[in-house]
Amino acid sequence: LRRFDLPGPYFISVGSDHYRKNQPRLLDAFYKVQAELPETLVLVGRSIYREPVFERLMEEADQAGLARRVLWLSDVNDAELAALYRGATALVAPSLYEGFGLTLVEAMACGIPVAAARAGSYPEVGGDAVHFFDGHDMDELAAALARLSREAPLRQDLVARGLARADRFTWEATARATLAIYRRLLGA
Repeated sequence: LRRFDLPGPYFISVGSDHYRKNQPRLLDAFYKVQAELPETLVLVGRSIYREPVFERLMEEADQAGLARRVLWLSDVNDAELAALYRGATALVAPSLYEGFGLTLVEAMACGIPVAAARAGSYPEVGGDAVHFFDGHDMDELAAALARLSREAPLRQDLVARGLARADRFTWEATARATLAIYRRLLGA
């Protein structure tokens, strides 16, 4: 965490700059409520497009006078990511579609609350351990940020539920489920 010199409390959002990750809407929601919250918004991810999406988002933050409130970290290893998760107020996952949603499980296993868009696999992965919002609704996303910042009981409840939920997603459980499918398909 010292390497990144993060100022005060922060929300974390992890993912590439793929359009489905929905970072522009996340930034708009953050801009709407940032004056009322102590958190910084930390985006963690690598660019996958030639077009500099993250760079453009950082320029917009700078132009809005929020250069120290919105940060982008692109070169983060696994140990650093785990530390970033553990230090965050919450993970915010605004993606409009995910095939699985590994970031939700990672954050829950690190003991932080999770807020995610009600889209793709997120509801199945997160169950009752995630505070869901409509990923297309900037106001609902902004309200989720405000609630997670202000409501310690909500955060504590999500952490407890998240730790229990993350225990379901182990490699051993995955191997057992995969073996069961193979056995069923092979009639064994």
